[in-house]
Amino acid sequence: MTSIDTLLSYPVVMMCGVSGAGKTFIARQLEAEGYERLSPDRIVWNRYGHAYAELSPAERHDIYMAAIDSLTARLPELIASGRRVVIDCSMCKRRRRDAVASICATAGISSVIAYLTAPREVLERRLSERGDTGPDDQTVSQTDLNRFLAGFEAPMPDEHFITVNSGL
Repeated sequence: MTSIDTLLSYPVVMMCGVSGAGKTFIARQLEAEGYERLSPDRIVWNRYGHAYAELSPAERHDIYMAAIDSLTARLPELIASGRRVVIDCSMCKRRRRDAVASICATAGISSVIAYLTAPREVLERRLSERGDTGPDDQTVSQTDLNRFLAGFEAPMPDEHFITVNSGL
């Protein structure tokens, strides 16, 4: 398993993985080390709370993507002010990861993708233990997990990533 110390050497860390993989667990560790944690889950929870789960998958997708866009738009300002940043979301599409990497490259800093993996049974167990009490504890249905797994684009060899097996 990759040490948190390895991630600390990067000014921008993109968490990457499906729900239940452990992204927020690692992101909180980075936050404790001084990183600004950007979380679309916080934005969504603060705006919709429990009602978010009642929306259609298409509505939830659009809302979540808009939340990610708003966080990505903040990134250049945070970088310019010298802040270290962890993006705490799935980053499940290559185009999103490439967009963040491009922002970082333009600013002259390095970034890394922390790719978290876990076996399906671990994901299911972790998700079943959630209590829907806040942005970092939202429940995820089996249907949604299946959809997330089917649409997830794992980092490719030409992307700068570190694999973190969080399912042990």
